[in-house]
Amino acid sequence: MGSNKQAIKFFYIAKGSSAELLTQSIIALEIEYIGKKSFAHIETECTAISGMLGRLIKVRS
Repeated sequence: MGSNKQAIKFFYIAKGSSAELLTQSIIALEIEYIGKKSFAHIETECTAISGMLGRLIKVRS
């Protein structure tokens, strides 16, 4: 993957992408493009992934 600095940068980008997906999912829920059950699943996964990435960043820093 390259240097530790590059890995940390990648993890921050991935964490931002997870947050972006969550934001888009909120909008999709508000305009009724997705249902509450689908949103809840996406929210749970995004929260878990963001937490994992946060821990990776902390360990690598």
